[in-house]
Amino acid sequence: MLATIPLPAGTDRVPIRDIPALIADALHPSNPVEDGGDLLQRMRWHSNIDDWEVFVRNAVNSGILIPRHPQSLLPQRQASGEWMFACFVTIDDLTQFLARFDIGVRFAEKAPAPTEKPAAEMNPGRTDWKAKARQIADECFEKDTKAGIRDSLVRKGKGGHITGGYAFRVMELMQKRGIHGPHGLINNPATIARDALQGDKWWANKDK
Repeated sequence: MLATIPLPAGTDRVPIRDIPALIADALHPSNPVEDGGDLLQRMRWHSNIDDWEVFVRNAVNSGILIPRHPQSLLPQRQASGEWMFACFVTIDDLTQFLARFDIGVRFAEKAPAPTEKPAAEMNPGRTDWKAKARQIADECFEKDTKAGIRDSLVRKGKGGHITGGYAFRVMELMQKRGIHGPHGLINNPATIARDALQGDKWWANKDK
């Protein structure tokens, strides 16, 4: 059976930083609820993420996978480091790349129109969480500047989990200050990095 990567309906681009986990999950699916949370299986799953992250980086460096600007989608031939993983690939490019490993892409059906107002509409204060996240990131960045140090956008620990960096620090401060996203408490620093801080949204504009 062909392994597939599920994407939301209407998706036209995917962040490069998400590709390793998508591949690892497609080839080695692991559901802690169904498999009883087997530690060995989860360790193998995370190991595959690390392996595929290196492979994706090599694919970009060799020109097999083309990184594109998050907004304009123009090719970023010299992309490297954090900027490489902050870039996107088009669905067409991703589909051709995944075909090398017999992996397909499938799109979820569009959800029916909601009968209730979204949480963001019921609580307008949540709609500007990204701007607040950048303000907090600026606080952290200015504090580091005064101390003569620099942090990275994200720092990963064992198993590929984000355990530090500006995105992680912003998440902790947002929780302390009661700043929520449209769906409530944000407890994943990758969400903050992807939606509020990566690339031209914040990180690419900072002197490092």
